[in-house]
Amino acid sequence: MATYGPAIEFGHVTAEQLLGRVLESIDSDTVLVIASSMGQKPFQSTLKGGKQIAQWRSLNSLLEILGVHATATAISTMSDEFVIYATPDAERDRILSMLQASYIDTPDRKTFVCGSVEGAVRVNLKPHGAGTIKPTAKVHFPTAPDAPVKQYDEVIYNTGHLKSGCHDERGMIIFYGAGIPRGIELSACDNLNIAPTLMGLLGLPIPAEMRSAPIWEIVPRSAQARRPDLVA
Repeated sequence: MATYGPAIEFGHVTAEQLLGRVLESIDSDTVLVIASSMGQKPFQSTLKGGKQIAQWRSLNSLLEILGVHATATAISTMSDEFVIYATPDAERDRILSMLQASYIDTPDRKTFVCGSVEGAVRVNLKPHGAGTIKPTAKVHFPTAPDAPVKQYDEVIYNTGHLKSGCHDERGMIIFYGAGIPRGIELSACDNLNIAPTLMGLLGLPIPAEMRSAPIWEIVPRSAQARRPDLVA
């Protein structure tokens, strides 16, 4: 509160003003959908001093360290997270293996937390307690070509920020407008239910490739006949 004052209250007021302008602009044939795939909550950490947010200085230099600058690309996504794209799967897995083997000073202090997804490796810097890693610490890549070793503060920098919030797996979705029943509570759903629901509201056939069902409390009953295999 001392730093940000009424920032959260301002966010709520701004969102309600935006919603008010949207409601004023829709007509009697419009359905308004408000959705968020996830929620937000405070981040709690057992690390000394909380989770210190650090970032890799240059993703291009990391690709060069791994010897994959000609076969892979990397993009920053959020905070300390980035994604490395590489195909075929064998190259992706080789990159993942080199990252998993990397450590700071001793093999038990890993540099990264990472995993593979289709055609890519998702990477986070592994958090360590405040003051536990010196700027002169050595970052080792024992399975990369020539087993390079880099000084910590030359490749990683601490932003000075603490991670204070994180996502919650529970999101929200609201439907309002033409043909939407009033005052009902929706059954549990996830992101994959949204596209077939929107197609049902538009009166479009739901493709067989969409294996998730619409949200039946919202989709007109006539749309259910188009995909009887989805009716639970």
